[in-house]
Amino acid sequence: MKKVYRFSLERKKTTVFLKKNYKEYLSELLLNKFSDNNFSGVIYFDKKLKTRANLLKVDLEKNGAKVLLIPAPSGEKSKDIDQCVLVLKKMFRFGIHRKSFFITLGGGSVGDSGGWIASQYQRGIAWINIPTTLLSLVDSAYGGKTALNFDDCKNIIGSIYQPEFIFIDLSFICTLSYRECYSALGEVFKYGFIFDYNFLIKVFEKKDKLLKRNETEWRKVILSCLSYKMDLVLKDEKDDSGIREQLNLGHTFAHGLEGGSNLKIPHGLAVVYGLLFSIHLSYLRGKISLFQRDEYLNFLSDYSFNDLKKNISKNKVWNSMKKDKKNKGQGVKVLGLARIGKVISIESVQKKEFDLIWRIL
Repeated sequence: MKKVYRFSLERKKTTVFLKKNYKEYLSELLLNKFSDNNFSGVIYFDKKLKTRANLLKVDLEKNGAKVLLIPAPSGEKSKDIDQCVLVLKKMFRFGIHRKSFFITLGGGSVGDSGGWIASQYQRGIAWINIPTTLLSLVDSAYGGKTALNFDDCKNIIGSIYQPEFIFIDLSFICTLSYRECYSALGEVFKYGFIFDYNFLIKVFEKKDKLLKRNETEWRKVILSCLSYKMDLVLKDEKDDSGIREQLNLGHTFAHGLEGGSNLKIPHGLAVVYGLLFSIHLSYLRGKISLFQRDEYLNFLSDYSFNDLKKNISKNKVWNSMKKDKKNKGQGVKVLGLARIGKVISIESVQKKEFDLIWRIL
């Protein structure tokens, strides 16, 4: 069964397909759209997905496409600017042109870096995103934010560039580890805190099934996250009015952790710890009550920061937070909560507040 979701954004329409075994359908789709223009393109893929990438290449070539396969380093290494420049060079030498397609096959890091590459090559070529990890399926695949890391700062270089097509293939879920599910739930809980108490309750109650890779439950979660995120993106695609900024709840501390650990902490786990930080800061600033704080912390009670923080430099995390792109001037800005469903901006967070919460976490 195929389900289709279409979102009309400022400059481009994005179509999201929920479909297993997308390969043949994708080839037909690209053939109809690009075959009149020297049919060619790139498959930029996580190197762990080489077999899938090769099968997709063969299918496209059967339809007359000239295809360049480019493996991406796993994880955050793919978001290095020098690595991306090498990809651009390969594309130019291969003869990729403005009417070519660019497919990303992988998790959030491959989508972030590949989307940026697609946005930069000849001022932008058609991007097709096939997310293969839960973190990308629940969050990063949607909304068009592309990103590279720079100078130990997370996502400091980037563009907003919408994919033409996104393929959600739930068959990838059965290939993922418990740790990946555990990490991905961080972004899922974030959506609950931002949007909907009832959704938060449902995720909390179903978390054991989700951790066991129950496809039915993950399908519900993925479609809910897609709906929540695109609702904000449609109102504030370029992040100009502050509406879309709500999606960064938990991310200032999360990006600080990632920078402070040399990008070794999985993003979803970092977001969980960022949510914990935001909850404590909201209470410390008098934005929520003690009852609210304890209730919110209970949703995240399966996650412990104690063992992790022994191996991370607190000062390095703080210094990384000071470089976060959401900051204005010299102050550190953190998104907090007034209640579930209402995100607020907490300005000028001080080092002494950071130190106190670090001790509590």
